[in-house]
Amino acid sequence: MHRVGIFAATTWEIKAVQAALGSCERTRLGTIPCLVSHCGGLWVYLIQSGIGPTVAGAVAKQLLAEARWDAVVSAGFACDLSQGRAGALLIGNRVRALPRAGGAAGPWSDIPSDGALLAQAGSVLARYQFEGRIGPYLSSDRVLWTSAQKRAVAELFGGMAFDMESAALAEAARAYTVPFVIVRAASDLLDDTLPMDFNRWIDPGASWLLKAGEVTSLLFSPKRCSRLLRLHRQSREAAAQLTGFFERFLPVLV
Repeated sequence: MHRVGIFAATTWEIKAVQAALGSCERTRLGTIPCLVSHCGGLWVYLIQSGIGPTVAGAVAKQLLAEARWDAVVSAGFACDLSQGRAGALLIGNRVRALPRAGGAAGPWSDIPSDGALLAQAGSVLARYQFEGRIGPYLSSDRVLWTSAQKRAVAELFGGMAFDMESAALAEAARAYTVPFVIVRAASDLLDDTLPMDFNRWIDPGASWLLKAGEVTSLLFSPKRCSRLLRLHRQSREAAAQLTGFFERFLPVLV
């Protein structure tokens, strides 16, 4: 294997994986900026996809159409839907795209991860005794920000974990016949309610006044400030676990 694309949505998630790569150079693949690192016989490209399935899918399709890839990895943070602990590694064996807001109801189909990549990720998980597990992902264009929403989705659809980009990345990888796997870490848990409705921040139609109101209510709510501090702490734990895992996972892909 010679060329791997690791996609992560945000700067914080990119930095967690970058810490495992050591020296990186900034480059562009077509019009898309990325980081590249040479690890033994492996060229690793770290790409910030943006948040949500629309932008992530568009970035992945553009890159996969323009060059040959040996693997695509969906990396970053995830919501644990199965009573796990913050920082636990959540390896996806398949992913299902849930209906988008205002979209038609089912049926929904699963996209499986590549068997060889999944076996390699599982062996690293077991060999180095990382806390984590392997299971199915759910993916949507909306943030599950309350514990009630998370429980409702988990009960209705099943699933070990939830994110917003993996189904779109998996679909692009399948379209271009590139092996795919999900490697993420839990930054928020089933019983966690997030400090605010982050859908208002990623909605392109949301006004600055609405966003300012969210920030103001956060600053004057001790409960919401506490939730923000908890999310920050759990995200740091998740980032540390991602770094440690990729330090050990990438060498087995050579």
